[in-house]
Amino acid sequence: MRLTDLTLTLLVPAVVLLLIIFNSRKGLAQNALSINASSTLKAISCIVVIMVHFKEGHQNFAQDAIGSFAYVAVTIFFLLSGYGMTYSIEHKTDYLKHFWRDRFSSIIIPAIIAKIVAFFTLWTCSGIADYRNLLTANTFVLVLCQFYVLFYFIHKLTFLSRNTKNYILIGIVTVSSIISYIYSLDNGSTSIAFGWPWERMGLAWGIILYMLKNKVYTAFSKFNKLHCILLFAIGLILGLSYLKYKTVFMLGGYILKLMLGIALICIALLYLSNRDTTSKIISFLASISYEIYLIHEISMQAIDLILPKIPSGYFIVLTYAVTFILAYIIHFISNPIIKLIRTKQDKLS
Repeated sequence: MRLTDLTLTLLVPAVVLLLIIFNSRKGLAQNALSINASSTLKAISCIVVIMVHFKEGHQNFAQDAIGSFAYVAVTIFFLLSGYGMTYSIEHKTDYLKHFWRDRFSSIIIPAIIAKIVAFFTLWTCSGIADYRNLLTANTFVLVLCQFYVLFYFIHKLTFLSRNTKNYILIGIVTVSSIISYIYSLDNGSTSIAFGWPWERMGLAWGIILYMLKNKVYTAFSKFNKLHCILLFAIGLILGLSYLKYKTVFMLGGYILKLMLGIALICIALLYLSNRDTTSKIISFLASISYEIYLIHEISMQAIDLILPKIPSGYFIVLTYAVTFILAYIIHFISNPIIKLIRTKQDKLS
């Protein structure tokens, strides 16, 4: 691998990491997952998840190494959803009253706009109008929608306690995760109905984290350097164990991978639990992180159509640049529509 490719591949992740480190200061977080921590996790996750989808010819060692943790990044997106919804059901009056409007508009509208932007982007770059792209479904969106429906109907069961509802949700997510893992072994890939066995567990982790938020924050506040070293050592051991046993049914391919994801998320939360990040760039990336996820593969396709032979490092940097621009366009168009839908519904109610 050329030094130029390595340098350019690491450029954007390194800049984001440095912004987090040097634009943060010690503070007092209110819980295990503060607004600051969730924003920082979104920014990190959207940067990492891009790395896993580069096709052969644009790949390199650094890209592959970072992309190996993309499943953790998607897990974090799900975790934030599970945590945020569990928080909202407890703290927001009549949360379920406008649940369909608020939750679905926030993910469906950007997804639709992203499809339209993708269609015209690829049409412009290839000269071919492929209308089939408008009809494809995003697995991330589908899994979220499944959980939204499940969450709504479970929480409408007024005869159950709130903790019982949480346990039921955790159990159903866990069972569907195991089914997804077993299905993927038989079929070579996960189905739309049961996508992403490890990532979808983030929905359960989010609920669990909310239920234990005070205990987690108390535990983190008591961590000393030795505890931090031990946590890093556990993460390293799990990582090495996964590399050795990842082909072993359940133990390596499922359990160890889940445990490695949990360890890495704990390390991130430990660092962020008592820090305030002030970087406007990190906040910006967090605000368009969902749109970045939706459009990054289209950016790759568009660049590949125009510049198919550029070196890996340049291709990766250009992908980030185009993705950020397209994601902001989607965000810019979607936000007023979402606000309009919510405002009209408020007036009607």
